[in-house]
Amino acid sequence: MEQMYFSLYVMRARRLYNVRYPNQFDYKTEGISRFNCIQRAHMQFMETCTFFIPALLFAGLEYPREAAAFGLVFLIGRLVFFHGYASGEPQKRLRGAFYVIGLLGNLVLCVRTALNHLE
Repeated sequence: MEQMYFSLYVMRARRLYNVRYPNQFDYKTEGISRFNCIQRAHMQFMETCTFFIPALLFAGLEYPREAAAFGLVFLIGRLVFFHGYASGEPQKRLRGAFYVIGLLGNLVLCVRTALNHLE
């Protein structure tokens, strides 16, 4: 759901700033850095999900409640991060940096799950 929300946000920004596909960013138009921030925030979320989702699923095998709690922290943090970055002032993304707690928490649970299965 969050990924769809971010995608729709980028699509709306593409129309607003007139950035056509296949261009990922617009470095030519003066004053369009806000679009670039929105696009980068979306892409950064997709990059992070490539290892967050498998870790969440694997950690959830042994620690379903803890994995879900860390997953919620991750999602809320990513939402705050996205809106901070999308504001056009990239330093505001740091307000959502607490998403790392959810990410690292699930990675630790993932390792614990693996170690439990080695015994």
